[in-house]
Amino acid sequence: MVERTYEWNYGGNRYSLTLAMPLVDYYAAKAIPRGSITLGSYPAYIDENADCVSMLSKALKTAAGSRDVPSFVLSFIQSIQYETDIKGTGYEEYPKFPIETLVDAKGDCEDVVGLYVSLLRALNYDAVMIFIPTGDITGHMAAGVAGDYTGGSITDINDTEYHYAECTARGWSIGQVPSSIPFGTQGTTILGGA
Repeated sequence: MVERTYEWNYGGNRYSLTLAMPLVDYYAAKAIPRGSITLGSYPAYIDENADCVSMLSKALKTAAGSRDVPSFVLSFIQSIQYETDIKGTGYEEYPKFPIETLVDAKGDCEDVVGLYVSLLRALNYDAVMIFIPTGDITGHMAAGVAGDYTGGSITDINDTEYHYAECTARGWSIGQVPSSIPFGTQGTTILGGA
């Protein structure tokens, strides 16, 4: 087992949570070949059924109490340290499974988004990954959360409205889009929807 303690702020309060995870699960996830990464392969790293996701989602829901659970979970996700794939893994592109992000306690945009979407789905919230192109071959991954929120959103083919959730920087609420992100431009794509 490996323990990690996470600390974050929400609503002016400080929270701390310690999670114990089996190292065998971590090494099993790391052993899965990543192969050729395409835009369509990122949803394969969402795993709402993983034991670590189940334990963490229940603990976060309990800690949230009467607060808005997706917003509370987002504040937890935003506290995870950002690290590029090349620095953390030596690969140009290396999407992580939730247990890898949790044990490493760091990851890049698709890693924390995959964890966030996994946690919300484990709690029966409708959430997706959203890819936003930022250049010819570059992009940013954010999450989309369905629900009673305002602000930046995108609608899927079933007319479900998903509100933007920035997972890589602290202090952003659901629906708030950083001005540096060209959200909604041509090529913005919902991934992993129903």
